[in-house]
Amino acid sequence: MLFIKNVEIVENFSSYSTIYVSRYCLIYDVEDPIEFIYLHGFSDASSLAYGACIFLKSITKSGNIKVSLVTSKSRLVPLKRKITIPRLELLGNLILAKLMNLVFMTLKEETFINSYHLWSDSMISLAWIKANKKEIKHFVENRVKVIRSIVHRESCSYCQTKENPAD
Repeated sequence: MLFIKNVEIVENFSSYSTIYVSRYCLIYDVEDPIEFIYLHGFSDASSLAYGACIFLKSITKSGNIKVSLVTSKSRLVPLKRKITIPRLELLGNLILAKLMNLVFMTLKEETFINSYHLWSDSMISLAWIKANKKEIKHFVENRVKVIRSIVHRESCSYCQTKENPAD
């Protein structure tokens, strides 16, 4: 059924006149300049895949708010190796940290970013990232070291699954 609908959309695609997709993420108004710019990144995982997405939130002096999806990335879970959900959530956090670093470094040359926040619905992976010195296995320890070298552990926070757009 889904395949038939996709075929219909493709066949009717030529009948559409012009499709406009705004790629500008910020609010542009000379009389109401942007006062704050924040980056919010979300990660999540399942038994099949894990990934992350980053949103840019801009607020003008008068209080107008615009939120735009900047980018996202996902990976499929390897079939040959059994990986637990908490470890997959950690891999999602790793992708998010790398993606946030890339977006932050790219945008900081164009505009001032006030702050960035990384959100996850996995308390276990966040505990690994925020822990001071605990005995953890090498798989987890290696990925936590990379995440900590890229982003501040204080910027990582918990969000409920229902509020996670990466879910």
